[in-house]
Amino acid sequence: MTLITSSKRPTEQEFIDTCNEFWWVSTYIIKGLLRDEITYAKEMGETIVRPMFMKIIEWYIGTETDFSVSLGTGGRHINNYLKASLYRNIFGELSAIVASKLNLQHNIVEAQNVKLYLMQSYEDFKIIKK
Repeated sequence: MTLITSSKRPTEQEFIDTCNEFWWVSTYIIKGLLRDEITYAKEMGETIVRPMFMKIIEWYIGTETDFSVSLGTGGRHINNYLKASLYRNIFGELSAIVASKLNLQHNIVEAQNVKLYLMQSYEDFKIIKK
């Protein structure tokens, strides 16, 4: 299990790289699923996307707590600091909040383009599977 302790404020480049990695590797997951490459898709999700996802959650909680709390092994204390209303579009919402609170550049166009691609891929997949 991953130990998530109190984090430190990300540099702008670290934040940009994290968001970029999350969004673009998400496309690899859908491609793997569409090609029935389940183990590949799972590997991309677990080893690349999940750590980026956890960084954004950690940074968001850091902005709320002045980077002073430990989230515990595997992030088990995250629910103590994360509002339920953020769950639906959690990465998009939290990355925008972190960028705003820490005055970091946030590539909204990249996020929107990847989300559109993922939704279109999902729709195409539904048609193919009929």
